Amino acid sequence: MEAIVGIICEYDPFHRGHRRQFELIRAQLPGARIVCLMSGPFTQRGMPALHAPAVRARAALQAGADLVLELPCAFSVREAEHFALGGVSILTRLGFVTHLSFGAEDGLDALLPAAALLDAPTPAFQEALRAALVRGASFAAAQGEALAACLPATRPAPWEKPNNILALCYLRALRR
Repeated sequence: MEAIVGIICEYDPFHRGHRRQFELIRAQLPGARIVCLMSGPFTQRGMPALHAPAVRARAALQAGADLVLELPCAFSVREAEHFALGGVSILTRLGFVTHLSFGAEDGLDALLPAAALLDAPTPAFQEALRAALVRGASFAAAQGEALAACLPATRPAPWEKPNNILALCYLRALRR
């Protein structure tokens, strides 16, 4: 079976790191096809994209993508969890994507325990989360504190890094 790798992306702008991701995919899965699910005119933060979708799609195709599809705005402007959930859901429903590729500052070994805990919170996690919220922490900060309390051996905390935050959301979306 041919590998078809999905990438949920913005490419605003497309840069060398994105090209490197394509190279790594091709090195690890020779002959793989790459399908990009890219945000349209608005990005994850709800801001207008700097470059038109056609310009960004062309850059991805010229760098080696085989197909670029548009991530609906209902997902592209959302926070990380719904951005990831929408993208993974669409790629899954296509019925032909076999792999998901995404960037992260840390490897899966550092991220999987946190993703599992977020998916199935223990009583200790729930109590640490509640305590942090009562102290006035934002939900994101409280969640980080609860993860740190329950996964103390995981240092530095991978859930505090921007690409890891989105990677955790992808991992959780894949489990649903």
